Amino acid sequence: MSLGHYVTMLRNGASGHRGVSGHGTMFGQMMTATLADEILTDAPGGVRALFCIGANPANALPDQRYAIEALRALDLLVTSEPVWSETARLADIVFAVKQPFERPDHTQFLEGLGLEIPFAQYTPALVPPPAGSDVVDDWMVYYALAQRLGLQLGLGVPVDMERTPDSDDLLELLTTGATVPLDTVRACPAGAVFDRPAPTILPAREGRDARLALAPDDVLAELDACRDGLSGRPDMAATHLLVARRERETMNSFGRDLAVTRRRFPTNPAWMHPDDLAALSLTDGARVRISVDHDSIVAEVRGDASVRRGVVSMSHGWGGLMTDDAAQEGASTTRLVARDRAVQAINAMPRLSAIPVIVSPL
Repeated sequence: MSLGHYVTMLRNGASGHRGVSGHGTMFGQMMTATLADEILTDAPGGVRALFCIGANPANALPDQRYAIEALRALDLLVTSEPVWSETARLADIVFAVKQPFERPDHTQFLEGLGLEIPFAQYTPALVPPPAGSDVVDDWMVYYALAQRLGLQLGLGVPVDMERTPDSDDLLELLTTGATVPLDTVRACPAGAVFDRPAPTILPAREGRDARLALAPDDVLAELDACRDGLSGRPDMAATHLLVARRERETMNSFGRDLAVTRRRFPTNPAWMHPDDLAALSLTDGARVRISVDHDSIVAEVRGDASVRRGVVSMSHGWGGLMTDDAAQEGASTTRLVARDRAVQAINAMPRLSAIPVIVSPL
């Protein structure tokens, strides 16, 4: 079996769990966009307890109203958060976790994303948690739970389940077998580019002639369907297309509450071309309702000549728990994402951008 066929099998759920939506797993993981359905199902095997780390599903899942209904239906919701997020407000248990500068770390995660040079850095904890705070390392929640359940954890090698490790112990385990030992990286406090030979691809082993399937048949079919959909006109009732926008101060919902972020953008405006604002008799700061057939949000508009006409550009990750208080919390664009239309066949991803919407002045 070629690698391409093997990956296709994993994507199609030929092995592993298959959820109520009919989608299988991808490398052992279920599809995030189907989580609410997996919670609300009455079928055996539905999700009844959810532990969140590094995630804010009450803000990020498609069709926020439906997602919040699902999260409220859980028997147990636990989250690890440094801020009072939407998910934290719904949770039964919230663990306050250390901030990045309060714990040691190294660059292995970034290296795995594909740094073009062999750079590495280790940093110790730079500041202690605030006096009187009750915080925990984010990994400790899961280590302690596994310890009580009698489970063995591993980070490439087994983790000691008798003696509770500290963060530095785990960083050591993560770098087991590294071409540059962690002690060598620690000796360069500012980080360094290490003299390592460039990776090379060796010739195929004798008798092996497999090739990567760069475009499996189902991927090509999905691209064809996408192209055919783009060739037609969008929903004729729509006045604009809502597209995603990134701000340099935020990553999803993280960072939106920082003072430096709020000074530049107190909320997430709806950016539109000035000619589109004029056509609707709008000026900067005016409020509009942005609607789809299943929900709507209220936002403040701003002019941006770099935005195409007919387009509304908004950052995601803002808004509260189903409020229209755009002046205080911004607006949650996931309320406008349909969970059951324009869904990708392979990974169950709904349409997150270029969403047909109606913009109406208030």
